[in-house]
Amino acid sequence: MKLKVEVVRSPRRRKTIEATKDGNKVVVRLPATLTRAEARRWVKVMIERIQQAEHVNRLNEKRDLQRRARDLHERYFHSRPALRSIRYVPNQRDRYGSCTPVDGSTSGSWSGGIRTRSARAGS
Repeated sequence: MKLKVEVVRSPRRRKTIEATKDGNKVVVRLPATLTRAEARRWVKVMIERIQQAEHVNRLNEKRDLQRRARDLHERYFHSRPALRSIRYVPNQRDRYGSCTPVDGSTSGSWSGGIRTRSARAGS
């Protein structure tokens, strides 16, 4: 599906660039002071960010990670401590995951590596 892109240049906007998606249309709002080349670059960056966020949302909606985590949690930890939440996140470049002991949440990066490791963990 090809996205339609609408660029809105605002003379009042000074620094911020914003992109929103409605169906198959992306609206990118940016300062009118940007050159055409800068505007093209920012449109590309903002579309990539939207696509990345949609990808992460699809991964988290599938619940495969949650099922696998619960299976491993039962197998190796006998469900103790309680596993509250687990999700993919795109912003971890140097680690494969992290946890927050206060609320029991766990997050892991979704770049190819975690899928390979989770597949080996059950073997």
